[in-house]
Amino acid sequence: SRGVDESFTVYSGQIEMVVEWKETGEEVELFDIINFSDFRPERIREAASEALAHARMRATAVPLPAIKGVPVILRRENVGKFFDYYVAQTDAALIYQKYSSAKAGCGIQGDTVEGDKINLTLLPELDNSTVSRYIDADGVKLHETPVIREGVLTSIHGSNRYSQYLGIAPTGMIGNVRVEGGSRSLAELK
Repeated sequence: SRGVDESFTVYSGQIEMVVEWKETGEEVELFDIINFSDFRPERIREAASEALAHARMRATAVPLPAIKGVPVILRRENVGKFFDYYVAQTDAALIYQKYSSAKAGCGIQGDTVEGDKINLTLLPELDNSTVSRYIDADGVKLHETPVIREGVLTSIHGSNRYSQYLGIAPTGMIGNVRVEGGSRSLAELK
């Protein structure tokens, strides 16, 4: 009511993409949603080309025989979904509601870690992200927030409400996540 101290403008675009491919068998139809904050036609063309390639691969795929013990490499949005678990486990709301038992200063990856320890940071702004914000809905100014360092929870994050309940400084609701790469390259993993 006394004026705006901080303001910013955001753009959020969304395209629903449907691609089809037919070889000799059944027709394959794939649906995807592309979200973006910067209109870059080359990224849309690239996404359409990849979607067509996936539809073609599915249309020509043959059943895989039963096999066990095959390593899996996650890519693209699946990597984000994997790390969503750690973002949720370190959120003040889930900790307050006892859905998470994570504690600052303690390991977040279990007692024995196979492979690399996680380094995860929340970012208010990320290139072409539709969730980039400088201030959250509660009016909390957002800053880069390291959450997990070498597998240890260093900072519980969350909304003003649940941070106040836990007696910690609110970080605000930050929508972007950066996870540092591990010690092995993609070529080594393959």
